[in-house]
Amino acid sequence: MRHKHLGVFIITFAYSEALNEVHDKLTPLLLQYHFATVVADGHGVARPLPKDTWAIASFMSLSELTVFIKKIITIIPNFQPEIRVMTRDDYFSQAFSSQA
Repeated sequence: MRHKHLGVFIITFAYSEALNEVHDKLTPLLLQYHFATVVADGHGVARPLPKDTWAIASFMSLSELTVFIKKIITIIPNFQPEIRVMTRDDYFSQAFSSQA
């Protein structure tokens, strides 16, 4: 089900730090699909994301976006990370609540 409005989503990949070569393959792949490493929070402040975290604006639902991501990363051999997709607002709510 597609959103009626554009949503901003944050995607976190959980994988071993030993897979740095995977990150080198993941970065250009995600950039090709317009994922970003910096996202504006709910107040419009640009926030750089951690190395394993990406942002994208999309009309897809959370489940559609998760399926899409799983499909595009299949070109990276032996890479099956845990993928967490959430809205930008949920991401920053969790990030700021964990800092308190």
